[in-house]
Amino acid sequence: MLIYENKLCLLAFLVFCLGGNTNAGELACSDPANESEEAICKDPMLADLALLAAELGDAIGLDIRYSDIDPPSDIYPRFDRLVRTLRVADMDKLVAGRNLWTFDFDDANEILFMSLEASPLQDMMIVFETDGKVAYVASEDAEDAGRYHYRSVGNILEITSSFLPARFTNKFRHQDGCWRLIGEDGSWRDEDPYASSINYLTGRAIFQYKDGSSTTRTFDPFVSCLGDNFYAYEITYHDD
Repeated sequence: MLIYENKLCLLAFLVFCLGGNTNAGELACSDPANESEEAICKDPMLADLALLAAELGDAIGLDIRYSDIDPPSDIYPRFDRLVRTLRVADMDKLVAGRNLWTFDFDDANEILFMSLEASPLQDMMIVFETDGKVAYVASEDAEDAGRYHYRSVGNILEITSSFLPARFTNKFRHQDGCWRLIGEDGSWRDEDPYASSINYLTGRAIFQYKDGSSTTRTFDPFVSCLGDNFYAYEITYHDD
């Protein structure tokens, strides 16, 4: 599983300024005003990111300018800055009436899920702190080998990463002061064992084999939080 805080390595395309209720500027690709805008419009990923930035900026009253972006890849860090100005209080304005990006806000867990169909950009997720500020941003570059999907089921946050032929679903629950990793289900199409189920609360892992057998291994439970970039292969089992 690969989850990177601040890895909105998208494009630092926006220089923005806070300005009352100013609507966010939209990139007019039908008539780009300068070379920077033209370069962004020619890149499907950057163009889609510009659409997302316009949606976010419009909801929170930002005026986005593109003339200062040089090179176009500068959009990424500036997009991260834009995202981190969001607050839970902005969610009603963001979710309502959006036609391009899909915004799904889980108000019980204060998590925003964002997606755009038929886009090179991957799904994104923003987790808010109890004070309403952004605590964590999950986004992967379109060129990343994995495909990532985010959803909440009750009070559980699920992050699924697919790396053909492997697939992993990590489950988190808010406890111990963070979104704690509580379990991971994995599967491999051409490997043996072909499936695993790890419980980080009890320190037990079950591995299933193609011949129908299974093995249970144990480890010392520990706390790993969303954003720690912990990997299951780092577990030290008692029988190692």
